Amino acid sequence: MIDFAENVTTLLTVARTIEGIFAKNKSYHRPTKTAVQQEFLKLDTLFGHKEKIINQLRTEIDSLQQKEKEHNEKIEQLKEKDLQIAMLKGQLEESRNFNREILTDNLKAITEAINTTKQVQPAPTKSFAEAVKKQQTTVILAPKDKDQSVKDMRSNISKQLKKSGELDGVKRVLIDNNQLIIKTKTDEQAQKLQETIEKNTELKEVIMVRTPPEQKAKIICYGIPEGTTEQDLIEGINRVLEIVTQNTKLVKTFTDNNNRTHAIILLLKREAIQLLRRGRIFLDLQSCTVKPFYEIKRCYKCQQTGHTSLQCKNDTKCGKCGESHDTRICKKETKQCINCQNSNKTQKTTFSTDHYAFDNKCHSYRKILNSLRDSTRPAKSNNTQQKHPL
Repeated sequence: MIDFAENVTTLLTVARTIEGIFAKNKSYHRPTKTAVQQEFLKLDTLFGHKEKIINQLRTEIDSLQQKEKEHNEKIEQLKEKDLQIAMLKGQLEESRNFNREILTDNLKAITEAINTTKQVQPAPTKSFAEAVKKQQTTVILAPKDKDQSVKDMRSNISKQLKKSGELDGVKRVLIDNNQLIIKTKTDEQAQKLQETIEKNTELKEVIMVRTPPEQKAKIICYGIPEGTTEQDLIEGINRVLEIVTQNTKLVKTFTDNNNRTHAIILLLKREAIQLLRRGRIFLDLQSCTVKPFYEIKRCYKCQQTGHTSLQCKNDTKCGKCGESHDTRICKKETKQCINCQNSNKTQKTTFSTDHYAFDNKCHSYRKILNSLRDSTRPAKSNNTQQKHPL
């Protein structure tokens, strides 16, 4: 269409040139000039008509381009919804596993209840004090004089404890932040070690003894009765552990898709470990399974774990392709997990990377999850004699 307009313009130029020639010789070519002028008017009219058509076509092209832009925006919206669907699928899979575990636990509880009715007398269980008697305990020592070397303090303590025979209870020694961290085999040995240092005049003058606060852990209690209070949960835990728990707190309760209510409880880690060994508590004559609660924070800005995007100071990484842009604007179809990719580079792992970073089956995520699970399991006893760490 544009070529046609250019041709018309050329013809008009030629016509005007001819008209100029005839203007120079008015007497000889008068009739011919009039004819040319008429043709010129026809061409001018034709050009105006074609120009109108061209303008209409341009308007239609602009309209089509606007529609194309709107369609592209809709495509981007659909891609973002696909991403949201993928994330929801991961959550759904997690929920299915969650409900599957509940059904399995309920079946075990019913089986155990049937077997219990057949027993005349249940076997006696150890008290909580006996169960945690061998739990490793920590004592922290720091020099009162900031100029004193921790290594010198360690040497001095080693000599004094060797004289009193307290080295047998020491399992491990660490130096951190100008402090000597001594881990003992039992709570009693830690207490005895602390008393020995405090009674020793020479050590007491130069050393401060600190006892670190006990670690806490979260557990989840499945299928609690309706209307269960925090006090009901604490009393149920106390009955199982045969103690009065300390600093136990109900974090929250929630209801799943099957209208079953579950509770997340925060308590001392040593109490949580013992409770997980028992596997359940009883509330209103109802058996409720308890399991570790693994809380892994995920950042959807940098895709790492341990924090959320609100506190994130890292560079933005895409949860789909692993590149440096926001996940929500990613247009790539290729899946590339940035966390597994980094793990393969820095830790020499061989994880597959063809998945989203927020996939619950991600190898890096499962590795962290397994690490959390291991941290809630009591360490196996080791009777092998070792050299004193001090």
